[in-house]
This record gives sequence, C-alpha cells and structure tokens, in this order.
Amino acid sequence: MKYLEENIIDLLSKAYELLPLVIKHQTDESKWSNSPDLYPDYQEWISEGHDKYERPFFDILKSIYLSVSLYVEKNDTPNYLSIFHRIFGEDYEKCKYYNEFSYDDYWTGEFNNTFLSKTTQFLSPFGFIDSNRKETGLIYLENILHGTESYLNALGINPIKEADVYQPIKQVVNVIFPSSSNAGSVFLKPNKQYKPDILVPELKAAIEYKYANSKDRLNKNIEEVVSDTQGYTNDFNYSFFYAVFYVTQDFMGKNRFMETWKQHNFPKNWIPIYIVGH
Repeated sequence: MKYLEENIIDLLSKAYELLPLVIKHQTDESKWSNSPDLYPDYQEWISEGHDKYERPFFDILKSIYLSVSLYVEKNDTPNYLSIFHRIFGEDYEKCKYYNEFSYDDYWTGEFNNTFLSKTTQFLSPFGFIDSNRKETGLIYLENILHGTESYLNALGINPIKEADVYQPIKQVVNVIFPSSSNAGSVFLKPNKQYKPDILVPELKAAIEYKYANSKDRLNKNIEEVVSDTQGYTNDFNYSFFYAVFYVTQDFMGKNRFMETWKQHNFPKNWIPIYIVGH
C-alpha cells in the first residue's frame, strides 16, 4: 500500500507540473488554427506540442485512474470503489474529465484540470495525500525552481526583468501548492516590509528571485540576499528560504557561484539556486 500511495503522489505531482504547459499549448493551438496565414507552420507546432506535453499528460492521468482504482480496491472499500466508478466511469481510457479544464476566476485566477481536482478531493479521506505532500513537497518545489529556464522556454518567455522570471513560476507553484495563491507574511523591520516573490505556507517556504544581465548585477544580487536574510525574520510560519538567481549568461559558473555563496556564510536554511537563461 505504501508503494501505491507514493506512486499516486508522484503521478499527481508530475501531472500538475505539466498542467500549465498543456494549457498554454492548447491556448496556442486555438490561436494558431484561427490565424493560419500568420502561423504557416502551425500544424507542425501543434504536433510537436501534442507529443511533448499533451500525450505524456493524458498518459499520466490514465495511470492515476488505474492506481487510485487499485488502491481503493486493496483498501477493501467496495462502496467507495463504486463511488469512484460513478464519478469517473469504469473505462480508464474514456474518463470524460481527462480533457476538461476549468478556470477559477474568483479565487486564484488559475486554470485547473477537472480530473485532477476531483481525484485529489476523492482521495482526501485516506489522509496520505496531505502527509506525503509535507514530506516530499520541498523536493517537488525545488524541482520546479531548478526547472525555471525549462518552464520559461516552454512558455515562450524571454525575460528582461525579474518579474518576467518569477511570475510564470509563481503560476506553476500556485497550481501545485494551492495555499500559495493568497499567501501573506509579516517579515517586518523598522520602516520596511520584506515581501518574498513566492510563498508556500504548507511547506513553510519562501522564494526570492533575482535577475542579472551582467556579472556586476549578479554580485549586487548576492549582496541583496544578505540583506534579505536579515529581513526575512519574525514570521515563524516560514522556515525554508530559496534564493533563485536567474542570469542571462553564465557570468560566474555554478562552482564559483557556490564558492561565493559559501564565503558569505548564509544561514543553513537559505538554499541558493543558479539558473542560466538562454
């Protein structure tokens, strides 16, 4: 049972990581198809996006269906299994919710997938979803942060300022960790309030992005984080802090960057991430 629980958690996390890219591709597909004169290669782009994003995404959803069905069956809860089949159908290939997306324009302003939402809700009585998310959530969060450049590239974003980098990643984090959507903090110092770019209360994590288009700017960014470590105090809801440095070129190299980081003796609960853009 432990294996099935871990497998379901892993599949759900992978699906949520792909979800923003699938939605972006479907939005682009509609735009391209409606303006073929402007996008003469749109059919090739559609095919490429289908193979890269949609096919893996829907394969994962089918695997989730099968894993959840088996998990409920092994828990010896036949009535709950019947409820599962009434909600999702008995044919894992034809679940109507796989390709159903919704938009929450009131709370989060985020798109979601109906199958993922209903599956998470269906599994909530078993309890393992919440406990495992706390244990493994930081790993998934770090994977997202390390994948910053991949997400930006897939979304067709060429950042020219800090907000261009962290805003798309914030959208991804909001989908996977719903508590981050309306999160707040009280990192207060005299005459100043410190506001991290992204907060994930359920993981007690705060993320600060830095953007550098020169080596001098990168060095200044590092000095700014020194100030941040002093400012991000007095809110005991947050224990883990990530400083993500996005550089337009590899000005320093990861090894030298890490050596520079160590020289500043940052607190151990501050984790640096060095991202090279393209």
